[in-house]
Amino acid sequence: MVRVGSDHDTVSSRLKKARKMRKLSQIEVMQRTGISNKSLSAYEAARNGIELDVLQKLANCYDVTVDWLLGKTNDPGASFTEEERRLVEGINFSDEELVEEPMYYFGRELDDAEKKRVLSVVRALLDSSRQDT
Repeated sequence: MVRVGSDHDTVSSRLKKARKMRKLSQIEVMQRTGISNKSLSAYEAARNGIELDVLQKLANCYDVTVDWLLGKTNDPGASFTEEERRLVEGINFSDEELVEEPMYYFGRELDDAEKKRVLSVVRALLDSSRQDT
């Protein structure tokens, strides 16, 4: 299980806040997402880490961004602009091609496993932007 974000309490409190803003019960979220209410309760209470794909699924259900859930923005509905969306959708390359290219984070080259994690985050953002249209 991955703990996302530097402040797990922010993630858990925002998950609960987003669900309450949408006036959804944990059972309703379970019915919409397939995530058990037991797991949801654990995420909201910061008892469990949360995988990125689960976080994205909840963000989509609550109509908020992953960035907001992570505490990186105070705007729960921040999204790509039309220009950004067109640019991103025009990108066409395979994961294999991207993993072969060097990627750096704060001057350190990422290994293949780290590159694949970056690609999964990018894929989640792209999926989110497509659902916004």
